[in-house]
Amino acid sequence: MRHPITIVLALLGALLCAVSALDYTATFCTTAGCALFKGTSIAGLSLYWIGAAGFFVLAVLYSVGKRLPLMQRAADWCLAGALVFDGVLLGVLAVTVPCMICLVVAALLGVTALAAWPAGSRWRWLLMVWAMCFAAGVAGVGRDAVSPVAIAEPPSPALRLYVSPTCPECRTVVLRLLARKDLLDQTAVYPIAKTAEDERRLLALQTGRREGTPLPELLRTLVADADAPEVVTSRAERFQVWMMSMRNKIAVLHAGSQTVPFLQATAAGMLHVLTPPPGDVGRVPTPASPLSPATPPASPGLSGPAFTLPGALPGRTPPPASSQGCGFAEQTPCD
Repeated sequence: MRHPITIVLALLGALLCAVSALDYTATFCTTAGCALFKGTSIAGLSLYWIGAAGFFVLAVLYSVGKRLPLMQRAADWCLAGALVFDGVLLGVLAVTVPCMICLVVAALLGVTALAAWPAGSRWRWLLMVWAMCFAAGVAGVGRDAVSPVAIAEPPSPALRLYVSPTCPECRTVVLRLLARKDLLDQTAVYPIAKTAEDERRLLALQTGRREGTPLPELLRTLVADADAPEVVTSRAERFQVWMMSMRNKIAVLHAGSQTVPFLQATAAGMLHVLTPPPGDVGRVPTPASPLSPATPPASPGLSGPAFTLPGALPGRTPPPASSQGCGFAEQTPCD
């Protein structure tokens, strides 16, 4: 019974690799490494096609190995080589960016080895080493899952701005940013959806990104007064927007704020760059506002009232809710 299971798992791995090579899994792979490893090749061959060929060869060798012991040994050696190669790739994933589809393929390879090598096999030690590399790769996905997602992020952003599309104060801040072209290329904008209209705007934004719409136009459309048009989207795209919004919410809460707009800067002197001059007709952020914190940053490279979850540390109190921002933690409406 061991061989049929091994063969079926190997064929499933070959099928998944082939589907990924044809780009049918791109919608479901939301981690940054998916795009990175999609274009990676060895001797002109995509890693996914190499994986598909490797799984298929394993299925053939194990099916023939039932009658020819020599083919059985060749299959074991090929599977061991595949685990070593995959362990190296998992190590790369662990120290760079995670790739969800790559981890699913790796899991299929590990389960194939588990089915092929019974308890007590001399190859089990190699499977244990591979399992440690796999755990490191999964840990990378955990780190990526809680990191915020920007509309378009510069390599080293000087400013990080969290906004909600229908929040009036967020619209004001985004328009100020668009008026400062010198800052736009240094700013990463992280959207947060509070309402169904926000979600529609983020779905329209995703469509615009795929069509190559320039960032300034995307931002103007995001905070425009008019309602967003209905966009035909899949469940996977809606899930991606929901995940992006949730990860950005978590980032703001971890920074110690419960309101947007929320601004972080690499230097304290940059915290007021989007504050209007004294003669501006608009409202000026108050010292209690997330855009103008009353206390210095709690850690280098970040700005905000307090960079811990509210109530996480004794003696720390959450920042006061300012009329300048829209409190999303309790899903309260904008002022």
